[in-house]
Amino acid sequence: MRIAQTNQLADESCPLCEQPLADVTQFQQRLEERLSELEQVSQAQQEMKRLQNQASQQLSELALQLEQINEAAAVLQLPAFELQAQMTTLQKENGKRDSQFLNSFTNFLEELGHQHQRFATEAQNLLFLEENVTAQNMLDLHTFLSELSTDILGLQARQEKITQQQQTLDQLTIVCDTIEAERKQEVKRNLERLEEDFQHFYSMLHPHEGFENIRLPVRVSATKSLKLKADFYVKQDTHPLAFLSEGHLDSLGLCIFLAFIKNAEKKFDIIVLDDVLSTVDAGHRLRAANLLAKEFDQYQLIITTHDKLWANELNRIINKSEIINVRTWSKGVGATFVPHIPDWEFCQKLIDDARPAEAIATTGVQLEKLLSDLRVNLQIAIPAAEDDRYTLKPLLQGIESWSGKYKADKHFDQSLKAIMLSINESIFLRNWVGAHYNAWAQQVSTSEAQDFLDASLKLKNIFSCVNCGQLLQYKNNALVCGFCPPVSIIHERKFEMNSDWLTETLSFFNGTDGSFRILKGRTVGAGLKRFITDAYVLWRLPDESWPQIFTIAKQHPDNDSAEIAKLVNHIEQTYLQDSEWEPTMDNIQQMAADVHTLLRPFTCPSCYRLMTREAGETENDPDSYFCHECDRTRPTYIPLTKTS
Repeated sequence: MRIAQTNQLADESCPLCEQPLADVTQFQQRLEERLSELEQVSQAQQEMKRLQNQASQQLSELALQLEQINEAAAVLQLPAFELQAQMTTLQKENGKRDSQFLNSFTNFLEELGHQHQRFATEAQNLLFLEENVTAQNMLDLHTFLSELSTDILGLQARQEKITQQQQTLDQLTIVCDTIEAERKQEVKRNLERLEEDFQHFYSMLHPHEGFENIRLPVRVSATKSLKLKADFYVKQDTHPLAFLSEGHLDSLGLCIFLAFIKNAEKKFDIIVLDDVLSTVDAGHRLRAANLLAKEFDQYQLIITTHDKLWANELNRIINKSEIINVRTWSKGVGATFVPHIPDWEFCQKLIDDARPAEAIATTGVQLEKLLSDLRVNLQIAIPAAEDDRYTLKPLLQGIESWSGKYKADKHFDQSLKAIMLSINESIFLRNWVGAHYNAWAQQVSTSEAQDFLDASLKLKNIFSCVNCGQLLQYKNNALVCGFCPPVSIIHERKFEMNSDWLTETLSFFNGTDGSFRILKGRTVGAGLKRFITDAYVLWRLPDESWPQIFTIAKQHPDNDSAEIAKLVNHIEQTYLQDSEWEPTMDNIQQMAADVHTLLRPFTCPSCYRLMTREAGETENDPDSYFCHECDRTRPTYIPLTKTS
């Protein structure tokens, strides 16, 4: 096991699973403790190896000495040390670190001790029996035996230390195996997240094209590399090279790259894409622009391209973008840049430069493009044209037909009608000046060009999101922005209540006769029921049931639940019964006050409209309320009514 010890982590992520750490200091302290333990184990292993080598050498010396002792013992008729079998076993098992060697070594030491004791006893007896043995020889023999006893005790102590170190090594092996297993699981989870993301990205670029279930299985080999597999209709587990075109392969590579970016630790929020979609057709490049705008809006994107059309689409779709035109490059000067002027601003610049004819021609082209985009976004049906080559006339007729079919609020409808009238009054300029050459038409004034441009811009602005400037889309009987979060506003009906009907109702009771009060009282009751209808839509309730509305009113943090419960009980028993309610001066005023108390927390303080409710993600999360008319941080939402 090789361990590299460092004084400080390179970053704030785990070196094994690369996940962010909650407490880097605590993790590094623990890592240093574990490294210290591993260093001790490594030293212990070296000491164990040294002791084994020393033991092997001493065993060899002991074998030689025992042989000499046995020769002398034979002369003196003393018992021999019968340890040849144990010596052979130890020599075979020398170098092993398992329990078998340790047990054999322990048994050998015990047997050596027993025979040493027996030999010493016999020698002591021989001292008294054999007077011809000199005292010096016996002293030497006793000294040798004492040294041998000391060596045996030392070997036993080392054997105990080796046993302890072996246990520590076994425990660390278990820890390493556990870490390795967890590392493999984390790699598997990372690959699953990668696969999920780039499959999602690829489906955004190529929906319903038969190529799906893209995955990155690990190649089981020494390199541990990844493979790329997918399903193509009935063909399972195949490589994309077998079926995809060059453009599809390029877009697949982009999706995999973006998936890695999304799942990597965000150290830098910059993504550079250098002409990555040159082989991809225009339709898929537009989807790629939408993908980058929606999924990577928190990154700084640097994109290079030779396709001016796609650059303009990126500039339109990606909010807060800027285009830099690289004009020329030379070795001496390097790159030269020219400022980019957006298309509509370029039209204005032509007018400012007193070039009205060119301004009208350019405005006409931009108007055609705008109307073509609106045809798609608003789902307008017009007579088909070859290769989608639509002219202004059928496109304008499509917008007029749509505006007659769908109605929004009074201001929107009147503004759109006035805009279409202005465009129709100026459209002849485009045909006379911008589409064909007419010598007498070259005298067109800058004011006429300005009127044509202003009318076209007003049409663009009325169908653009007030937050991001993107064109609105028709969806579920409403005009919505598909780019501003949140993108799903699930209500389709217009607000029905008068903006300040409660104040108006209270003013009706001063100086009016009884019949008029009764009429207005019924109006107040109808207003309450309209509030229930609106709350059902704006609060996203499953059905038009006032008990649900009153339950929400009780849960509002600004309301006293007990007081609201009493108020709700009074409203239910008095105003919402099926029987005819005959109001009086007193109970009408009381009803208005009751309803005002009920509505106050849910009414926009600026425009008095009923606010939209967004329920909390869990039961413990509070609900949130906002006004679509006043809260411009929300996506643009214009409810529509389809006329008969």
